Amino acid sequence: MACRHARFPFVAVLFATPFIGVGCKDDGPSEPTDDGPSLLVLMSDRSGGQYEVFTANPDGTGLTNLTNHPAYDGNGAWSPDGRRIAFATQRDGNREIYVMNADGTNVVRVTNHAEYENAPAWLPDGSRIAFHSTRTGVTHLFTVRPDGTGLTQLTSGAGNALFADYSPDGKRIVFASDRDGDRERYVMNADGSNQRRLTNRTGEDYGAVWSPDGRTIAFTGKLSSGGDDIYTMNADGTGIRRLTTDGQSAEPAWSPDGSTLVFESRRGGMSWDIYAMNTDGTQARLLIGGSGDEWLPRYRR
Repeated sequence: MACRHARFPFVAVLFATPFIGVGCKDDGPSEPTDDGPSLLVLMSDRSGGQYEVFTANPDGTGLTNLTNHPAYDGNGAWSPDGRRIAFATQRDGNREIYVMNADGTNVVRVTNHAEYENAPAWLPDGSRIAFHSTRTGVTHLFTVRPDGTGLTQLTSGAGNALFADYSPDGKRIVFASDRDGDRERYVMNADGSNQRRLTNRTGEDYGAVWSPDGRTIAFTGKLSSGGDDIYTMNADGTGIRRLTTDGQSAEPAWSPDGSTLVFESRRGGMSWDIYAMNTDGTQARLLIGGSGDEWLPRYRR
């Protein structure tokens, strides 16, 4: 299964043997460059078994540990201006949302609740952060200002709602919910109104992200008899296309120009590594591999 530990409160550690392949980047810590988008990745064994937030250059070089904390740190998300990163951490006990500068400095707590908070996503104007939380007894979506004020609940009722991503214009949110049975993709207005279902497939769908032009959504899907693979669909839920077939690929993210998808995959061995491919699923190539596991890559837009 694809990195459930990165998104749920119980952490499952994958015991991996180091895998070095063609195109693998394992150069050790160095500063990422500032002249292009940077990846944001979640690391494990690479930091002595601790889950940390790293940045890297688009080609996988320049891996830099930003958090370097003994507690879980992960699920990083770039602010729209690229100056800050929202992330989830357990450094103060239960998992909460924090924000830090892009170089890892000035770590500030955003949420403060006894329940579980995870998977931050920025409104494109940078004014709010969406996340999911179990504070109501069911997992639902909320938004909050980066300073922790203005908490607003977006979803309610029976069924879990989680893994939000804003459309590029900030008017809509795509998210996952099991309210109608297995987990499917839904969309709603940014204020939580007009919630409607996009997918109706056998198997669970999760981890969806909008393309930069807002016309396409990439997501992770699982068939009832298989593992995780990456799909795309039109923004209205039509035209579903399967891009990977290995059953071990998940969590896609678009490059800023919309020409490339980065994703996590275990296709190269026991460890989870970061790959890139064309948006039609061709020319998959390894970006980051080696010692440990890597998950949840996200471009700085």
